[in-house]
Amino acid sequence: CFLMQEANNLLFGQFKQCLENSSVTFTRKGIKVSVLGEKTELPKDLQEAINQVEDETKSNSKLELNFAVNYGGKWDVVEAIRNMSKKAKAKEIKLQDVDEALMDQLLSTSGLRVSDPDLMIRTGGDQRVSNFLIWQMSHTEFYFTDVYGPDFAEPHFID
Repeated sequence: CFLMQEANNLLFGQFKQCLENSSVTFTRKGIKVSVLGEKTELPKDLQEAINQVEDETKSNSKLELNFAVNYGGKWDVVEAIRNMSKKAKAKEIKLQDVDEALMDQLLSTSGLRVSDPDLMIRTGGDQRVSNFLIWQMSHTEFYFTDVYGPDFAEPHFID
């Protein structure tokens, strides 16, 4: 659909601009930026902006700022299994090496300090995870609210 493509182009353009405009601030404040998702499907200029900000901030350690862009939990699991298969074919791993810890290492969240969320807040009335971090949320607590994201504030959380 033409309108959907235009909306995506607008959002991707704004995200690229945000990354470029904030890169110096991220570095100055010690913020490490990571983008999770199938980046090869994104526009080339956005891929370049993502790679640049990730590279510029990779040594920062005060805070982590993670964006999920073109990310899906099923995609993440499939990619991990593909990587596992490649390692097995190259004889880097054996069948008995396959366990939850190996899977955790191969998921896109493996390089993050906190890869398994303690709490997931779902706004807008939907009571589902929407294909987000499906492997990582096995022990996550869920909080569902009818309040929409932009309106969600501390008083809603305290209630």
